[in-house]
Amino acid sequence: MMIKATALIIDMDSKIYTTYRETIYHKDPRYGNIFNINDPVVHMYYERYLQEHGIPKYIGLSDRQRKNFESEIQYKINKGEIIVRRECGSYVRKKRSRSE
Repeated sequence: MMIKATALIIDMDSKIYTTYRETIYHKDPRYGNIFNINDPVVHMYYERYLQEHGIPKYIGLSDRQRKNFESEIQYKINKGEIIVRRECGSYVRKKRSRSE
């Protein structure tokens, strides 16, 4: 079973989540946050993290909790549980030369 969205592919059988570089990384990391909470994959893990640690959604994470959360996301990327692709669904077709 495969579920597709603009920036998310979830393979339910293998539990591998795919997202894209344009959406997962923060565009303005001036506060030290690396990952974008609005990315569908990161947001799914964010809600799970809040629930596991008993943190209400309206409170959010402290700076220390955010660092711990982001290190967990980075661990999942390194482990291969989250795959980050370069391009967001754009397909570049190779031009054929006349000799082919």
